[in-house]
Order: sequence, then structure tokens, then C-alpha cells
Amino acid sequence: MPPAPVVFFTAEIVMKGAAAAAGGSSVPINNVYHFQRRSSANPLSAVNVEAAFDAAIAAPVLAFLNARYGQTTTDVRFLESTSSPVTTVARTGVGAIPNDSMASECVAYLNVRTQYRGKSYKGNKKYGPLSETDSTTTSDVLNAGAITRLGAIATALLAGFTDSDGNVWDYGILSRSFSVLDANPVTIEWNKATLIQARHSIGGMDKRKIKSVY
Repeated sequence: MPPAPVVFFTAEIVMKGAAAAAGGSSVPINNVYHFQRRSSANPLSAVNVEAAFDAAIAAPVLAFLNARYGQTTTDVRFLESTSSPVTTVARTGVGAIPNDSMASECVAYLNVRTQYRGKSYKGNKKYGPLSETDSTTTSDVLNAGAITRLGAIATALLAGFTDSDGNVWDYGILSRSFSVLDANPVTIEWNKATLIQARHSIGGMDKRKIKSVY
């Protein structure tokens, strides 16, 4: 008998872009999300999933970021099979805040929690480039306006989205420690996000620092 067809539930969505050079080098910025649909009853299209993600999630992300950020593509891959292809959709979104940017390594954090305890069941999202107007020159925390825009991303992630085929997608944490993704049969340990908190303090990411300028 032929093997049973693989049923896809889990989508890995990678929003790719870069912070344009501002006296140094440009900085690539990729944000990875894992969504799971609630039912397999409806048709499934990676292109339709990407379009729904772009409207529901990418839009508030762009609304938060400085205009130095330019989106290039969004990749979608269903994880239940190692042979599942990546679908790439070109995008030209830009950050909505036109003011001067902070240094490229300055980021805002969302802390993500699920119903389970332990580091394998929680995560975070890091967003940048930030704008100088997101804080004051004497403050290490985001101001009220920036916190509101960051909170809008958290709200959108918790709400998830519905694609044009009627699939309802929830955002959650993929526990790589308990998943097998590089060999069939794939095993996926994914849990829905139950709490997303916007961190008020401004953080840093070393890998988003520009190369040394002399």
C-alpha cells in the first residue's frame, strides 16, 4: 500500500528584511514565527497563508519599525515533512517611523509564554531598528507610544489569523529540543502562546551590530 499522505498543520514563516546602511553596513534582520492551523478540513496554500500573515502580523510589525527597515521576502514552509518546499513571496514593506534610528543593535522585546513551564516552552521576539523618538535621550526604556505599537504586535500574534481558505492559524512556540525536523517521520512539539508581554526596556543584539568602521 502507498504511504498515507502527509497532513500539514505547522507553518514556519520567516519575515526577511534588512536595516539599510546608516554610515556603516546594512544589517540583515529575519524574524521567524511558528503557526499551527486548528483543522485540516480546508485546502492549504502557502501563498494564501503568507498573504494572511502579511495583513495580520507583518503590518503591525512594520508600523513599529524605523524607516531604515526594508522587508524583502516572506518564506513559508510546512514542517510535517522534510521534503516540503519553501514558498517565497517578494515583499517591499518598509518601517513606518521616518525619524532618525537608534543603533542597529538596539531592539525591543516581546516575551512569549505557553501553558507549560521551562525554557523549551517559552521564547521571545526581537524587533528593530528602533527610532530615536521611541524613547528619550536620557531613558533606557520605550516611551508610551512605542509601547502601544509594540503591544499591537503582541495582540496580533495572540489573535492569530485566518487565511482565505478558511484555515485558522494560532501562534506558538516550537520546542526544537523535543521536535525532530530533519528526518521523516517528523515529530513536532508546538504549544500555543498564552501570554505575550511587551518589555519596556530597550535591549541589544550583538549580531545586529554593524561591522567596524574606520
